[in-house]
Amino acid sequence: MANKRVRMRVSWGNGDAGSEIVVRRSQWIAICRGEAVLRTAKGWYEGKSFSIYWSFEDRQLHVTNDEGGDCVFCGLDSIGVCDAETGEPEPILSRQAAENVKVRRRPIVPPHPPHPPGKGT
Repeated sequence: MANKRVRMRVSWGNGDAGSEIVVRRSQWIAICRGEAVLRTAKGWYEGKSFSIYWSFEDRQLHVTNDEGGDCVFCGLDSIGVCDAETGEPEPILSRQAAENVKVRRRPIVPPHPPHPPGKGT
């Protein structure tokens, strides 16, 4: 479960334009908690692809295109969410439920301190 990934998909217009992203489970939990998460992805429209920006904050999603146009503004309940590997639906956790999920985060390793003068190279 530690490497589990979640796929999210949105569409707009008449359903002929859309985008999807895949995030780690820890990022999905952060999104459900209402934390700010930004991602860049590809979007498509009539067979053409372009850059799309996914911006999550306070359990809301704002999707814009590379020309600054608004594509989607919605709550988490309007996003298609599934397990990236199996395709099974992924639950949209309440903020409180997400707060209670323990997520292993990668430790931050500080850089090695420089050697003191005269003590090697």
